[in-house]
Amino acid sequence: MKAFSIALSFIFLSLLIMGYVNHLVSINLLAVYVVASVATFIVYAWDKYQALRQGHRISEKTMHALTLIGGWPGALIAQQWLRHKTLKKPFRRWFWLGMVANTSALSYWYFFLMTDQ
Repeated sequence: MKAFSIALSFIFLSLLIMGYVNHLVSINLLAVYVVASVATFIVYAWDKYQALRQGHRISEKTMHALTLIGGWPGALIAQQWLRHKTLKKPFRRWFWLGMVANTSALSYWYFFLMTDQ
């Protein structure tokens, strides 16, 4: 699962970059995904750090919100690389639902709204 999750994240981000290079994706959309992914990775790392020292944790709702706005590639990498939030099934279920919702919204926007322009 580790290799699959990391590969999925890099493939998705690579497709966005290729879309930008080929003028199919705007720099703004690419920036949203890159910034959201980096921010989400940092949030996961901070939460893992706080979990180890029993400090103040980041809420799961915040992590799911970051996933929903496009930070899911960074979350997938952080989950596997940091070994954080990989065993909690309810969290994982909501995470994958958020990822599917995000990519579905992106696909709808691109294929149905952008093709009309």
